[in-house]
Amino acid sequence: MLSPLKAALFLLLTLTGIGLAWYASEQSLLLPQQARSTAQTPSTTNQFVDAKITATAHVVDASQLSTTAPSAPPSAPTKPSATNNAEHTEATPTAWCRPTSRLGKLESAKKQTVYTWVDADGRKHFSDQAPGRKNAAKGGTDTQTLELEKQQERFALTLHQHGDDMPAFFQSNLRARIHKAYDVLADFIDPEQLQKVAVNLHLFDQRSQYQTFMNKHTQGLSPASVGFHNSRDNIAAALNLSDKQLVTTSLHEAVHVMNAGMFGYLPRWLNEGIAEYLEDMEVSGQSVRVPAPHAHKMRYLQHSPIGIAQLIQSTGHDWRSQQMQAYYAHSQALVFYLQSSPEGRRWLSTYLNQQALNPCQTINIGLHVEKHYSGGVTAMQQGFTQWAQTQPPAHQY
Repeated sequence: MLSPLKAALFLLLTLTGIGLAWYASEQSLLLPQQARSTAQTPSTTNQFVDAKITATAHVVDASQLSTTAPSAPPSAPTKPSATNNAEHTEATPTAWCRPTSRLGKLESAKKQTVYTWVDADGRKHFSDQAPGRKNAAKGGTDTQTLELEKQQERFALTLHQHGDDMPAFFQSNLRARIHKAYDVLADFIDPEQLQKVAVNLHLFDQRSQYQTFMNKHTQGLSPASVGFHNSRDNIAAALNLSDKQLVTTSLHEAVHVMNAGMFGYLPRWLNEGIAEYLEDMEVSGQSVRVPAPHAHKMRYLQHSPIGIAQLIQSTGHDWRSQQMQAYYAHSQALVFYLQSSPEGRRWLSTYLNQQALNPCQTINIGLHVEKHYSGGVTAMQQGFTQWAQTQPPAHQY
């Protein structure tokens, strides 16, 4: 409130053209101290924006090279793609969706002719060339022709051992599991969508070497990390703490690289859910057994429940919260549940086929579930909740 004296002075100064400037100065002096302090410091809104920018920058790094709890790549804009329906959004960075692990489409399987015959001495021969007259003249039996389908080179795994060499039987077991993991993933999608995939797996027995390698290829990962993957450069790495841990960590990280090579971008819950689903797989000959989630993981579904609507729309911030382990447990359980029923397998196959067809586009998974899963999210949630009360049997492939 201006005093009568100040009001008269203001009227006089206004006539001289300087009253407004003086009034603004007076009002500045009348601001409460608290209000001026607030004006001089970043607002709550600005602090939030800064935090989002910082977090996004971290996510970009982590999308290229992630720990066993990798951050998802930055969310794509929500503007619908001009070339797709509303379920798709704009393209994600090609470093994530077109990694070097993607070697190209598989060629159609070719058949190879193999000739077999028994010579005069009773020895059986196999050859890709028909026996000549010389062999026939020696009294060999009639030649049989076999049509064998050539084994497609669908997957390339290279082991890089840093430190002492792993025993041969251990290497063989690890290779068999990773190759079978590819076969299971290949079963998720149509044959014409299959990609050749390469994985470079680095194994370390010294933490110092592992951390040097990790720091060379990424930023901001926890020193306690025992495994990470770089989907851009088809690198998976694991630190050896025990034989069992090394196998599961190696398999988990290799699956992430294969996911990127086969499907492109996957939402965080599905990427982690598939890796968790396959990391404990058991191989016996040509058979694969995937056990149900461990009891301690299933307890998260009872004591720290996360709804499917929340899970499938989860962000990197959610995965960095105190509920991180619950998100891992729910993701693995949901993938296992989907693979336990024809409807779940059909939906998952539909989703992964669409993603493989457009690896650089993210699909609005909530809309996709509503459109392609019978009963939508509500039915999926009801079935998942009921399933979580049971003791599910292992899956056989």
